Amino acid sequence: MRRTRACVAGADHSGRWARDDPGVLLLCAAAASVLGASFSAALSTAPLGFGSLPLSLLWGAFAGMLAFVAMAGLASTVLWLLAERLLRSPAPPHRTVQAAEWAYALDVHCNASVPVLAAGAGMLLLLPLLASGWLGAALSNAAATVAASSYLAVAADGLRTLPFVDRAAGAVLSAAAAVALIALLATLAGVNLPLELLASLAV
Repeated sequence: MRRTRACVAGADHSGRWARDDPGVLLLCAAAASVLGASFSAALSTAPLGFGSLPLSLLWGAFAGMLAFVAMAGLASTVLWLLAERLLRSPAPPHRTVQAAEWAYALDVHCNASVPVLAAGAGMLLLLPLLASGWLGAALSNAAATVAASSYLAVAADGLRTLPFVDRAAGAVLSAAAAVALIALLATLAGVNLPLELLASLAV
């Protein structure tokens, strides 16, 4: 959140909302790559011998990076459309209409991805517990719900920073409720959604 507000502080001088430093984007991409490699090796169904372990790590790193890049493009576009179309408050008469940059939406996505990546690291450490039957599925789905809700909260904070955006809180509550409902239904059905998705990184 502090990084998001730091971006906005520069907007008063340059007229731009997005940060010029791509450091957070690169750090998040690197973290996603490391997590992908780790989960690929941990969830691999093949014997991890001398040849298969490097292959599993390389594939997981590539898949993690690819997933982050794809989600960054998709989520940033959705956030940009929300700021520009759905959540924009009516502009007062005789005032210049401001516009949100897609690059700023990417900054917001990167900030919001930090708790998700942190949750992924925690799930990796607790993987034996999270993979143990219905209780593991319940804990795993709950952790994913908290991570997704944190993402939505940070993203909403970033959008609310824009002076022409309104109604972000209502959109976040609706999305968080939908995530919680999906996680509840998956838990009742005994489906471990996070591990099912992460297993696709394994070879």
